[in-house]
Amino acid sequence: TASNTFDFKGSVEDLPKSANYVTRGWVTQVKNQGWCGSCWAFSATGALEGLHKNVSGELVSLSEQELIDCSVYYGNWGCMGGWMNHSFLYVADHGLEGEKDYPYNSSKVPPFIPPLAPCRRDTKKDVIKGPSFLLWADMFNVVIESSIDTI
Repeated sequence: TASNTFDFKGSVEDLPKSANYVTRGWVTQVKNQGWCGSCWAFSATGALEGLHKNVSGELVSLSEQELIDCSVYYGNWGCMGGWMNHSFLYVADHGLEGEKDYPYNSSKVPPFIPPLAPCRRDTKKDVIKGPSFLLWADMFNVVIESSIDTI
């Protein structure tokens, strides 16, 4: 079972001066939200992409646009703002498609105009399946603890 503490056995001097997780294949490239106030969606997909990579071994760019379009009933407001944790609840219930199947198109939306676009998700294209996400969440502490000292 995972504990809430982690005992670091090294010293600060042993840690690398820098680490590029993109070149290591652990995270996707930096993305641009444009005018849209969708930082919450980008933070959610970034965390989920890393978790998916740790669990499956596959790095996939996930769809911020699906979260923007489809998670309004979870307390998110598209380009007007939202919450990373609300996005996790949405993904636990519905799953999430990849960026290539549900691409980001909110970058050209002028600020202060809520893009209440229809949700056009296709469950057959989900990269993350809703129920499996809950299992991943349970594994999260174990994955983080086992990864920290191998950075």
